[in-house]
Amino acid sequence: MLYLENCAVPSPVMFNCLKHHLGFIHEFILTSVANKNIKALSPQLRLIGESQMDLYLGELTPMLIAHQIIEQLHEKEAFRKAAYIEFIHTQNIGYQTLILSDTSVWILRIGEVEGRHIHIHPGRYSPHTIRVKASTLKTAIALSVWMKLHNYSEATVEMLNFVRKDILGASPVKSFAATEGFGKIFNLIHSE
Repeated sequence: MLYLENCAVPSPVMFNCLKHHLGFIHEFILTSVANKNIKALSPQLRLIGESQMDLYLGELTPMLIAHQIIEQLHEKEAFRKAAYIEFIHTQNIGYQTLILSDTSVWILRIGEVEGRHIHIHPGRYSPHTIRVKASTLKTAIALSVWMKLHNYSEATVEMLNFVRKDILGASPVKSFAATEGFGKIFNLIHSE
C-alpha cells in the first residue's frame, strides 16, 4: 500500500502524514503516479477522514518533527508511556502543545495504536499551517494524481467531477467555486 500510516516516523510517535504534511503529500502523489493505479487512491484517501484539519506547509520533514518532539518529551521526562499519559493529563484538557524549531505548534494526544502512544498533529492555525476540509484535501490529491497520470496541464470541472464521483464516491459539483477553498489547496498540492 502506498499510504504509510506513520510515514516512517520512529515509534512511539504516530503521525498521519497524508492528512497533515504537505511534503509527504507531494511524495505520495509522485509515488501514486509512478504506480499508475488511480483506483488504489480511494481506500488510502479515506484514511484522511471527514473533518477539518491543519496541514503543515513548513520545511521540517516528518522525521525531524518526530525527533524534535521526542527530544522535548525526554527533556520533560515524559517520553515513556506512563509518564507521557500523566503529562497529557496535567491540565485536564486531554492534550499538550509543543513548539518546534520553526515556531510551528504541535498538539500531542494519547495514541490508540499499540506501540504508538505519542499521537501528534499540527496545532490549529499554527505557524506554517493551513486549515483544510478533508473532502477538499482528498479531492485535490486525487485530481493532482489524475492530471499527472494523463499529462494534463489544466484542470477542468469534468476532471474534478470524475475524481470526485469515480474515485472518491463524492457528489459532483457545478464549478470549482462550489468546492470551498479548493483552488488554494489544489495549487499547493499540485505545484510539485
